[in-house]
Amino acid sequence: SRFVEHMGPSRRASLSYGDSPSDDFSYGVNVSYLRSVSANESFNTSWSTRNFAHIEGPSDVLSDFSTQMEMDPRERYGTALQFTFQPSDRTTYHIQGMFNYQERERMRYGQRFNINSSRYTTPNQTGPMEGNKSNISYNTRLDDYRIHQYTFQAGARHLFDRFDMEYAVGWGHGRMNQDRYEFNFNSPGRYDFLINIDDRWMPLVDISPLSELTDLQMSYKTMSSGSGYRWDSHLSNDFKGNIDFEAPFRLGSFKFGSSGLMTFKSGNHERFTGDFDARSALDDFDRLVNADWRIFEREHSAYHIPWLIDLHKARDFYHSQRPHFNLNMETWARNSKTSGYSADEHIFAGYGMANLEYRRFTFLGGARIEHTLTKYSGKEVTIDDTDRLRGVVDRTQTNSYTNLFPNAQLKYALGRLTNARLAYSRSIGRPSYSQLAPNIERNFGSDVLTQGNPQLRPMVSHNLDLLFEHYFMDVGQIVVGLFYKELSDFVFSFSDIIRAGGIVEGPAPDLGDGEFEYTGWRFNTYDNGEEATVYGVEFTWQQNLAFLPGFLGNFGTFANYSYAYSQADVGRRDTNGDVIYVRLQGQRPHVVNVGLDYSQRGFSGQLSYQWGAPSISSYGSLQFVPGVPDVPINRRVYFDGYRDSASDLTLTLRYRLTDAFRLWADANNIMNHRRVDYRYHRDYYPTSSSLSGRRVNLGIRYSF
Repeated sequence: SRFVEHMGPSRRASLSYGDSPSDDFSYGVNVSYLRSVSANESFNTSWSTRNFAHIEGPSDVLSDFSTQMEMDPRERYGTALQFTFQPSDRTTYHIQGMFNYQERERMRYGQRFNINSSRYTTPNQTGPMEGNKSNISYNTRLDDYRIHQYTFQAGARHLFDRFDMEYAVGWGHGRMNQDRYEFNFNSPGRYDFLINIDDRWMPLVDISPLSELTDLQMSYKTMSSGSGYRWDSHLSNDFKGNIDFEAPFRLGSFKFGSSGLMTFKSGNHERFTGDFDARSALDDFDRLVNADWRIFEREHSAYHIPWLIDLHKARDFYHSQRPHFNLNMETWARNSKTSGYSADEHIFAGYGMANLEYRRFTFLGGARIEHTLTKYSGKEVTIDDTDRLRGVVDRTQTNSYTNLFPNAQLKYALGRLTNARLAYSRSIGRPSYSQLAPNIERNFGSDVLTQGNPQLRPMVSHNLDLLFEHYFMDVGQIVVGLFYKELSDFVFSFSDIIRAGGIVEGPAPDLGDGEFEYTGWRFNTYDNGEEATVYGVEFTWQQNLAFLPGFLGNFGTFANYSYAYSQADVGRRDTNGDVIYVRLQGQRPHVVNVGLDYSQRGFSGQLSYQWGAPSISSYGSLQFVPGVPDVPINRRVYFDGYRDSASDLTLTLRYRLTDAFRLWADANNIMNHRRVDYRYHRDYYPTSSSLSGRRVNLGIRYSF
């Protein structure tokens, strides 16, 4: 309800119409409108270590604390058309197209406590006020998105005496333009802090009485130099085509064909930031109605954002006052001259497959061969030790590879309602553009070398599945499956310190002409993992409970549970040189889905619950963890990132008033689940916690 008060409700409507004016021609048209609203509130923490004279060994300290509230309303307008022409029983032609236009706004409000870790005097207090200072800032941002999507496809199907043929060609176009407005304010004076991290998931931050001001609800007096405007533009075009043939024979059918997909992407952006040469305080900006927000409804002042300025009026202010912004040419150059990119990816494929049936056996097998051509462009950037841009060079990288994907599936009918299935397949996962882009940034101020890796190989997975399924007479089934996956060349983020001679335990850094000056630098890129395996079991039960007496027979139920064990080699070794295996990134070892549905006459409803165990979200660097007493100092500890367990409870309701009118209602995130991220261990190093709120949608549907 707090979110709806500021954004209003979601709305959606659609109208569909279809007709067949003649026996050989039909068409359909659909127009739709959707306004969806979402919101999120979160806080984020960063941690560091500090040595204190009266404490043995380093201590954990809170180095950064921020709260944020975000509102995200979207409006989408869409239309779709389809025409079908069937001049005979053996020939069908079709043309279909779709257009979507979306406007989206993301309004962000945040308050940040920049707690300089070098200022700590005790693990719970910073100061005194001299030299470098801690500060508090109020940061706001408005992102305006305009997204266009078009798709068009035309094709036909012909039934000949000995075979069938089907073909299609298509074009897809996407375009996104984004305007970003940032208004950031710094608080006056210098602040020292009192910090309580007894509850690391809800740390408390107060201004020390030693500070010049002790009231967190002060007015922010100056707009910071980080304020300004940025625009982004991204363009994508896809051209695709396919042709397929299918021919029957005595034991089944044979199918073969080919396809092609050519993708062209490009993008650019500019950023304008600078000092505002006229006085502009937070008090000068209009506020939203009831613009007082408490993160997670906490009463402590550190979780309080009392200023939600009207960002639409702030945007108008920027355009009217733009001459008063002194453009920071260095920031403009670093963001604008280094942002252009293009990406071309072409995939051409051919396949053949056969479907055979003999008594209780059904066999489906074949192979697909794909050839991939890529061309990526990016920038090589040099930043000097004064944080100034010193050079930009265009870079282009091409690559090509060919993959074969066999597939074999065997089904054996153990009985009329019971089957056993065995399947083998080979699949691929291609790296993203951000991972493959030939971008290089050499920052001589921070001693960091960051680069993409155009030589990344696609991930290839060998998959083996064994499945037993049994169908019930009264609608339903029970399935038990075992699966095994062997992955090679999976992609992960890589970070290491460059040693003498440019040596790292991973992909070679591009050192240019100065090989030895990079010794001791941090090197960030992407790498292929050596190998990973995933195996486990999955259980599914779905059944109509019609055998129960009375109204209980109107219920139905489903349950699904999967367990997956994974281990991956990401190049980690212990002191003896043995491999340290880790879980595969993004793999949740336990996933549960359960639900109960009810149907009687014109009413139907379903209540479902989903839960997933924590997963690794990123692989971290080797670090000493002082805040964890049970970790020996000589043990290798990696600061991996984790996404905590996820859960969701949803409810859907449908009721038929008449043959034409139907009522519906959906409720999501009923338990108001909080998304949680942390590093190493949940109890010690939380990094973010966010809440998006419950969602309820109501509607009516009319058919005529």
